[in-house]
Amino acid sequence: MEELEPKTVSEAKSSQGDLAGQIESLRQMLTSVLVLVIVISGTLNIYLWRQVRYTRADLAAFRGQASALVGEFEQKSAPMMKEFFARLVEFDRSPRADEAFHAIMKKYGLSNFTNAPSAPPAQAPVAPATTPVQAPAKK
Repeated sequence: MEELEPKTVSEAKSSQGDLAGQIESLRQMLTSVLVLVIVISGTLNIYLWRQVRYTRADLAAFRGQASALVGEFEQKSAPMMKEFFARLVEFDRSPRADEAFHAIMKKYGLSNFTNAPSAPPAQAPVAPATTPVQAPAKK
């Protein structure tokens, strides 16, 4: 019940001074926290900028190696894989394949594999060499 009783003028002035001191303390703390947040965010930005710079340098170094690996894959491994898939599809369509094999091909979407290379082009039969017909000699 003491809180409901009216305060004297001197008590009210001291509580206002105490309140003003608390507000000033809160203002200083808020300013300190804002400065600290700015310093931490600046430090984080510098760190991330340096990481981006280092990563770009590493990426530039690895690009040449990666392009060599991709070229080797496209020349050697990719044709072998396509041939393997073509043979799987060919086997799937043959009468030797059973239902379990058909189910596996269908499950993994290989039954309609369309990237399979066609069979190597058959060489056109070479025409037998003919002896040229000589024109009759003029008299």
